[in-house]
Amino acid sequence: DFVADDLNPHIPTLHEYVRDGGGRSMVIHHMVTRGGEAVKPDFDTLWNYQTNHSHAVDENALWEAVHTLSSLREQNGSGALALPSVFTLYFSGLDHMEHVAQKDPDEARLAYLDQIDTLLAQFFAGHPAITRNHFEKPTAKPVRVDPIAWPGLMDAAAWQRTAVILVSDHGHTPVRWVDALGIEDLKLMFAELSESSGRPYQVE
Repeated sequence: DFVADDLNPHIPTLHEYVRDGGGRSMVIHHMVTRGGEAVKPDFDTLWNYQTNHSHAVDENALWEAVHTLSSLREQNGSGALALPSVFTLYFSGLDHMEHVAQKDPDEARLAYLDQIDTLLAQFFAGHPAITRNHFEKPTAKPVRVDPIAWPGLMDAAAWQRTAVILVSDHGHTPVRWVDALGIEDLKLMFAELSESSGRPYQVE
């Protein structure tokens, strides 16, 4: 919650807009949770991250996602999958992999994207046994536990009304500062807009 608590309280989050509009917003393993129903990483996931098992971290995030949606389906009673208004699933492994792959983070990123593709395919199309990684003790290797037979989303009635948006956490691509737009460029742009429109523009 350290990011959610630091956000300006006068600026609503997406989850607060959804909640105030009568919808339901669920967040899996993301730091911005204010206004939504959050599923936070468990000890196994955090320990996976600490010991650099990035793949295991994202596999656990996928398991939490399908476990959460499967629980909603059971609560529905009819067996049909009722999706929330907004469902946020955060894979932290890609960012993590770049930090721990100091020698060639670009190559590590490209290789890890295959892992993300595999997890997304399982989430959308389904998988007979999605599992999570569990540590019996900190010194042990993770074992796969709690398999879930997941039918996927693509056959759900709500899929035809669902928009899927893929966004990055942040980039590690080298910046060409001669091409980048900086704060001084923005100040100049806003000054020109103010002059040409007769309305004040400013950078806070």
